Amino acid sequence: MGLGRVVKRLLGLLLPRRKRDLATAGPENLSLESLVGLPLSVRTYSVFISSGDDAVALRNRVERVLVQVFNPQLRDAQIPVRFEARRWERAAAQKASTGAKTNDIFVEQARQSNWVIAILHDKIGKGTEEEILAVLPSKPPELIVLWAPTQKNSEVADFLRTRQNDLLFAHLQDPDSEDGWLLLLQNLVSILLGATSAPQSGSFHELR
Repeated sequence: MGLGRVVKRLLGLLLPRRKRDLATAGPENLSLESLVGLPLSVRTYSVFISSGDDAVALRNRVERVLVQVFNPQLRDAQIPVRFEARRWERAAAQKASTGAKTNDIFVEQARQSNWVIAILHDKIGKGTEEEILAVLPSKPPELIVLWAPTQKNSEVADFLRTRQNDLLFAHLQDPDSEDGWLLLLQNLVSILLGATSAPQSGSFHELR
């Protein structure tokens, strides 16, 4: 079964509940949105993707799932939630106009996001480390760390060892294997479910 069909089936589980809620609601609980069947506003949640140059392929994969798989399925299901992927490559363009240090911009964007996904292979740059440590003690944003090592001893292994008491991570032994895909999907679906079940308060962008 393709990834899109898996997500569509998961979202299908949310739709019957929405229909039952509408069918059993009293007149005082019916909103204009429920009557017309279309959302009046869309809540956009930001996901900051933090990683080094050695994780470009996995970084692209995460963004594709969020934007090209989750968002179309949410739209088709009339669930008023969307995801915005934030990447350091795009934030870097702001440096010239603001005069700020490049990684200060990245860290601030990470702090202002709803989720931060850190993708690690074997090397961890100063910028990625700063972004992880900046959001580690605070919620939101929620922090998800995906580690896909290609060698036994590495900078990342040492970093995770020193933070083992306060930093949880998912170990992707082979990101291209079926188990790797399932573990990646498991973590991304946790974001999907967190956004679709969240109350309409908190930090998100509302589009009308």
